[in-house]
Order: sequence, then C-alpha cells, then structure tokens
Amino acid sequence: MQEECRIVALVGVSLLAMSNPSAANDWMAVRASELLRERSGSVAVTVGGVFEAEGKSATGRLSAYCIDNVTVVNIEARDFFLGMSPVQFKYQVDGEAAKTAQWDACVGGECMGIWNDKSVAFLRELFDKRELKIEITRNHHQPITASFHISGARTSLEALANNCGWKT
Repeated sequence: MQEECRIVALVGVSLLAMSNPSAANDWMAVRASELLRERSGSVAVTVGGVFEAEGKSATGRLSAYCIDNVTVVNIEARDFFLGMSPVQFKYQVDGEAAKTAQWDACVGGECMGIWNDKSVAFLRELFDKRELKIEITRNHHQPITASFHISGARTSLEALANNCGWKT
C-alpha cells in the first residue's frame, strides 16, 4: 500500500507542476504517469483546495486518475504532515451529515489515498455537489481542515470513468 501511495504522490507532484495557480478551484484534466512503474496514458482529474492548521494555510490538491483499470483518489497537502497510515478523517459534502473514513498515507505523510471500489464510491459522492470539507485527525497535533470547490465533478470525471470502466 505504501508503494502505491508513493506512486500517487509522484503523480500528484507532476499534476501540481502542470497546474495553473489561477485555476486553483477548477477541475483540470491532464495525462497521468506512474513514474516508478513507467506506465502512462491515463486520464487524471485534479482540483485545488485550501488547507488550514495551527494558524497557517496552504493550497493542496484532490486528484483522481486511472491506470490499468484501477481508479485512485489522492489528497495532497504539501505543506502539512497528514499522518501515518491509516489517516483518520471526517468529510462533509454540501453540508450533509459528516462521514468518517480512513485512507492510506503516502510515504512522507504529505498525502493520502484510496483505490478501486472505495475510490469510485467516494468520487460518486462528489457528483452534483458544490463543496467538500474534510477534517483530518492527527495524534498530538491540531486537526487539519481543507475545503475543495467541487462543482462540475460529474462532467469532469466522465473521461476518467470511461477509461477505468465505471459509469458516472
């Protein structure tokens, strides 16, 4: 699992490098590559967000991609340590009841991710919604909060879903 997260982190870094800061809250489709496994050609979708903890704020990303029929969702906060696996957090979409989840941490703790059925179910929760809020629980630290403007998720994720064999 940690190797998978490391791969996700490398994809996330390449997605960040390709992003335009002025489009921080817009879904953006890009081509993805898993650098460690030398695979490429997948559709990836990413949207920017704002993270806050301990009096500081930073930008981060929610990314999704598909390679070899595996759908991956990754949340990256480069300026914060999210924790070690499993990363516990609550999330809320458009003010609905909060849900709890745990995802695997990436090596270094700057991102977390999920795969396959869990990732598809999570992405479907974002369809036709406006905002995703998360609160990451960390041992011995204040929680990290993040918000993502997710309008347009269904349309933005169509190519990824088609590439990975699931329906929006």
